[in-house]
Amino acid sequence: METIQQWKLSRMSTMSNLKRLEEAQWDIQPRGFNNTIRWNAGHNFVIVETFLEPEIDGYEIVHPEWVPLFEDGTRPADWEGDVPTSDDIRSALREQVNRISEQIEGNLDVKLNKP
Repeated sequence: METIQQWKLSRMSTMSNLKRLEEAQWDIQPRGFNNTIRWNAGHNFVIVETFLEPEIDGYEIVHPEWVPLFEDGTRPADWEGDVPTSDDIRSALREQVNRISEQIEGNLDVKLNKP
């Protein structure tokens, strides 16, 4: 259970920082960097989803349409069409904590399919 609590604390810190940003700041790409805050926030969501999906029986990725936008190796410069808003991403990150906590509680002793 300590692992879940640490993850929740980390996520709350992320959410606190994202909450303070204005919409325009989400898409600033600093020189020398491939990604933006929007990409990093979406990547945080997607990486957890894609890590857990093969490891937890019955786990379904929420927002599978986001995977091609935010998986490793992607970048905002390659995006075409609509991307999730900052509100969409913040909402998904917030909801993910509760959903995953509920699914994992009581199953922390189960070995993962791959370490």
